[in-house]
Amino acid sequence: MYAEIGDLEQFLEEHPGVDAIDAVFPDMCGISRGKRLTVEHARQLFAGGLQIPASMLMLSVTGSCMDPLGKGVSDGDPDTVVRPLARTLIRVPWSATPRGQVTVGFLNDAGGASSFEPRNVLSGVVARFAEQGLCPVVACELEFCLVDRERDAYGMPQKPESAVAGRRHKSSQLMSLSHVDDFEGYVSDVTTACRELQLPVTALNAEYGGDQFEINLRHVADAVQSADHAILLKQVVQNIAVKHDMRATFMAKPYKATAGSGMHWHVSLLDEAGNNVFDDGSEQGSSKLRHAVAGVLEVMPEGMAFFAPNLNSYRRFQPGLFVPMSRTWGYNNRSVALRVPAGKSEDRRIEYRVPGADANPYLALAALLAGMHCGLELCGEPTSPKTGNACVKPDAGLPLRLSDALRELNAAVTLPDYLGAEYCKVYAATKQLELDAFLSEISAREVEWYLRSDS
Repeated sequence: MYAEIGDLEQFLEEHPGVDAIDAVFPDMCGISRGKRLTVEHARQLFAGGLQIPASMLMLSVTGSCMDPLGKGVSDGDPDTVVRPLARTLIRVPWSATPRGQVTVGFLNDAGGASSFEPRNVLSGVVARFAEQGLCPVVACELEFCLVDRERDAYGMPQKPESAVAGRRHKSSQLMSLSHVDDFEGYVSDVTTACRELQLPVTALNAEYGGDQFEINLRHVADAVQSADHAILLKQVVQNIAVKHDMRATFMAKPYKATAGSGMHWHVSLLDEAGNNVFDDGSEQGSSKLRHAVAGVLEVMPEGMAFFAPNLNSYRRFQPGLFVPMSRTWGYNNRSVALRVPAGKSEDRRIEYRVPGADANPYLALAALLAGMHCGLELCGEPTSPKTGNACVKPDAGLPLRLSDALRELNAAVTLPDYLGAEYCKVYAATKQLELDAFLSEISAREVEWYLRSDS
């Protein structure tokens, strides 16, 4: 589970010139944080661990400690031990100087894995499947937008100027290879970096949004590793963009008039013999597939704060943009929340299209798998599969505002059993404090609308 000092020494021998190691971890918001260590200090990390404030796992999206439920300030902000995780030590391909990076895991006071670390939250859900002799096979599709380093005259993001085309794109070109070619240098560097890091990228294409792209990752029979891939891919996409004098954003809805960015998860389940339990040889799939679908749809309202964690996240849910606005499922239908893609029966799986690109991959996947497991336990049946356009009318039972989603999470019954009751409370408290801080600011639109509304 943890890397040892010998792993570091071998890495340094294979990568001469490395003089620093970044010890990184994804926080509650899915932001990669950490410390840059000298090689000597990194040896201490690999030999026995280092001390880091436990509150680092509970920071807001702005990096502030909100003191949720008295954790981080009221408790004196105690340290905890972190240790390097096995098989996560890499050479950083986007660094101008030779540098390494290793993911660290947080320990609790007893020396076990911290229940406040998102990676461990997901591991706990996966363990419930293992108890039933099942293994989730998971793949992620991640969308993002390239934006100019400079904002427009109104302080809003704008499309970058293509070094190839010598201009900004005025429209979106879905699946346009010329659109990809206009950012050929960037795409090439991202592809090379992913290859060096052994990230299982299978495809990249232009999407609906403004200079929006999607990268597909190959499925793996390890849900935690799949989320690891998503986190590392985010680092690659954003850091390579900086090298090309741009920014890459996973903001769910950076532009008002174009489609937002999603994080789609493809999941199937293998039994101990390696058989896909969603496959019964038919086009409809097995009863277990329907039970899993029923569970996900039932738990979806409880999980919206994980699938759409920010105020901006909910701007993505609009009619006509292939973003699900209701608890629906269907076959080969991109307008539903849970899509069963077409293909060979042995590849039968579900695609979950609700989470935004701004979600924490570990927590979004944990909430999704929790719903699937619950459905398999209860053997429920879903509603009838939808045909046609299902993303026209919002579902009154689905919270499509962050404040409503946090109320659902605070009242949740199922997810606390899977993700941990205390973790759900701390997460909801952090996001509520973050929302309160956001709403406390007086916006330019507020002044524009109300300053002289009495005249």
